[in-house]
Amino acid sequence: KEGNEKEFHGDFSLGLIASKLSLEGPIIKDKTSFIISARRSYADLIIYPFLMRYQNVDQRTTGGYSFYDLNLKINHKFSEKSRLYLSSYMGSDRAYVKSVSRPDFDGSNAPEYEYTDDFGMSWGNIITSLRWNYLFSNKIFSNTTLTYSRYIFDITMESITKDLKTKEKAVDYFRYFSGIEDYGAKIDFDYYPSIHHSVKFGAGYTLHRFRPG
Repeated sequence: KEGNEKEFHGDFSLGLIASKLSLEGPIIKDKTSFIISARRSYADLIIYPFLMRYQNVDQRTTGGYSFYDLNLKINHKFSEKSRLYLSSYMGSDRAYVKSVSRPDFDGSNAPEYEYTDDFGMSWGNIITSLRWNYLFSNKIFSNTTLTYSRYIFDITMESITKDLKTKEKAVDYFRYFSGIEDYGAKIDFDYYPSIHHSVKFGAGYTLHRFRPG
């Protein structure tokens, strides 16, 4: 979908574990339009009260999983032969577990220490492209495109020991991060010399950046 060039429209959907929203309409009537849509899960927020209800004061564990994604597209018409498109996608997933405990060592006195263990894992993508479409004639047209994409994978682990009397903390922290980034540029031509034949040609360049962790 390229967005409505004449009037605004919206759509909202409410689900048991996720909801989504979509909006589209003109920026400049009959010339520039947009469409944007977003989605978010909230299963982690729904589960949270049930996890907490049956746990004791000395030890509490929470956790969950969530995701979101966002889509955006803008298109502009310079003329009947020339159009510009901007498209972008962003999405991320996250899973986490957190545990807090205050053990009573001798069974009668108040706890001396608090232990917190926090684990998180997330991964996601960003994709963006800027494309110019030009119609030379009814037999040949071109697409010139600039692209960017990024994928990340991130793990964090943190353990904290806190002295409840002195308020001093000891922290152990670990993180593993990896990802891939791509920058690209290309131009493509589509040529139709007859109704029975088509010719496609062009050139492109992509720069890959790897982050192995």
